[in-house]
Amino acid sequence: FFFQAEDGIRDPLWSRGLGDVYKRQGINAEYMGFYKIKMGNTNGSSKIGYRIVDISKESPLCNIELTPMLDFIVYPENDSPNCSFEEMIILNENKEIELTIYNIATQNKRKVKVVPKAGNYPGLLGIIARPEDYTTAHIRAMHILNFLAKSPLEDAKLISNNDYILGTESESFADLDDFAAFIKKNNQRTVELFVYNKDTQKVRAVKLTPNNKLGGSKMIGGDIGFGLLHSIPKVALPANKQSY
Repeated sequence: FFFQAEDGIRDPLWSRGLGDVYKRQGINAEYMGFYKIKMGNTNGSSKIGYRIVDISKESPLCNIELTPMLDFIVYPENDSPNCSFEEMIILNENKEIELTIYNIATQNKRKVKVVPKAGNYPGLLGIIARPEDYTTAHIRAMHILNFLAKSPLEDAKLISNNDYILGTESESFADLDDFAAFIKKNNQRTVELFVYNKDTQKVRAVKLTPNNKLGGSKMIGGDIGFGLLHSIPKVALPANKQSY
């Protein structure tokens, strides 16, 4: 359950795949009201979208088929937008607009129509979202591999080889080191993680309690895969769905 780090120190339970090169892009989740969001360093090559984390029950988007944690709002779609996403939403209050949605499982974009408006929810869209690179989100998931009986991973009812950890409500993980730091920081604390299952193609919340008293470095009791070889597999778009 170990890999050999470059400095010779054994780190806990991580298996590396290809593509382990991504740095943190997301910041804390914020209600899209809209408030200014610090975008971080996009390096010029990143494609920043807004990852939908939660949707209020009465929000303008609640009746649109969206999947939190899998769907991103893509903005801008060109290199020179006339205004920020926040400004665009405010300028179009009570007007129908078209948003581009990208799904990391199908890896397709689609258009949806929505009317931003005030209501019994935060902001004009009533969602929690955070800026991230949507083109690499399927690669930055943590793939659950094998784990021990009675381990924290088993207690969380995770499914080996089929489950992928997408992140928490407030953050996604840039790489294995980022996830390892999160696990160490939350030793013996119960944390909620959003997990995608490739068979059901659904996202669910699980409770995980890392524990460094299991012996050695077995804080979660299993192996995690990361990178291109462990990315979320592409799902075929249903025949009745449109993309462009």
